[in-house]
Amino acid sequence: MVFHLTQKLRKKLKVEPEPGPHAVANPLLRWYAHLFYSKREQWILATNEATLLSLLMPGRGLSNPGKFAAYFHVLLEDYLELLLLREVYEQLVAPHAGELVIAKTESRVMLSSMNDTIYCSKHYVCNADFTILELTDKASNIPKSAISQVFPLYALADLIERELPEFARVGGWDRRLRRYAGGSTLHF
Repeated sequence: MVFHLTQKLRKKLKVEPEPGPHAVANPLLRWYAHLFYSKREQWILATNEATLLSLLMPGRGLSNPGKFAAYFHVLLEDYLELLLLREVYEQLVAPHAGELVIAKTESRVMLSSMNDTIYCSKHYVCNADFTILELTDKASNIPKSAISQVFPLYALADLIERELPEFARVGGWDRRLRRYAGGSTLHF
C-alpha cells in the first residue's frame, strides 16, 4: 500500500518518504493522509485517491508508521464491514496490508479535496459526540467535485464493479451503497 503523507504528518510519524514512482495493484491501495487540529486535538484524514473515500481518525498515540498503518487498516475494515462490504476489504486490501510505502504527496487536486473534507469534518468533530465510525461515515458523505460521481460511495461502487466483477454480480449491494451516499447516513 502506498500512503502519500503530507509533510506535517511525516514529521509527526518521524518518517522520510521513499523516492521514485510507486505502482499499485489496484486503486484501493493508494491513499493520501494529512494531520490537522480541531479543538487542540490531533486528527488524521486519510483519503483514497481513486474514490475519495475518507477515513477520519484521532492522531493521538499514532507516533510511527506501523501504528498509523495498523489503526488505518482496522478502521477501513470496520467501515467497509459496516457498509456490508467486508469481502472488498478481504480481497482487495488485506492481502497487501503488510506492504507499507511512504511517499510524498503528488496531487494538488487530492490535497484540495482533502482540505474541503477537513473544513466540513471540523464541524462534526467540534460540535457533536460522534464515534470514529460515524465521523468516517460523515467524511465519506461529503460531496466531492474532484470525482465525476460527486459522492465517494458512488465512486467506490464503480470501483467494486471494475475490480471485483464476481462480487458485483451479487444483487443489492450497489443500491444499498448508493442509498447511503448523499445525506442518508448509516444507522448505528
